[in-house]
Amino acid sequence: MRLIDADALYERACELEAQALEYVGKIIHDDEKIEEWRKWSAILNERTAFKHDVYDAPTIEPEREKGEWKPFDLTWGRSVYSCTACGEAMDIPTEMSKPIYNFCPNCGADMR
Repeated sequence: MRLIDADALYERACELEAQALEYVGKIIHDDEKIEEWRKWSAILNERTAFKHDVYDAPTIEPEREKGEWKPFDLTWGRSVYSCTACGEAMDIPTEMSKPIYNFCPNCGADMR
């Protein structure tokens, strides 16, 4: 699966729709360009439909593996915790009770 920025895609679709609308508006009264007007009217309709499709598309939350911080070692005033999802160790100061990350910086596992 490939995650995309739907807001940026919607913004680009709006720009393309406005571009087609502007062009259709320029040639609407020119009888010699009726075929070109028809072509751009069809393009405008397609761009408008695409814009609405992007806006109405369902959104999902990416699936993330669940994990938790597991105490690993206590050495020289520092605590080491490991991620139960990937095993990556994280070194933190002992004055903190556990890592402050809600996600593992190595694998992205959800630690909440």
